[in-house]
Amino acid sequence: MVTLSDALIDRFVTFKLLGVNVTSDQKWNTHTEAMSRTVASRLYFLKQLKLAGAGLNDLLNFYCFHVVVVDDDVICCAQCR
Repeated sequence: MVTLSDALIDRFVTFKLLGVNVTSDQKWNTHTEAMSRTVASRLYFLKQLKLAGAGLNDLLNFYCFHVVVVDDDVICCAQCR
């Protein structure tokens, strides 16, 4: 714990702030790994939709609204390094 203006503040190694995993060493590894897992799980679900016979428009909508949004976050974080 750290004291700031007579208030005790907890100290964390990793925490999530506005959807971004922040670490005390200020590296992007934790956030990038979390986003990669999210993208992989959504791509798996997309594959399952295709195997279930979902239409092309449904597949494109799922990809655009669930996969690309997360993928853009990963790309932005990789570019910020």
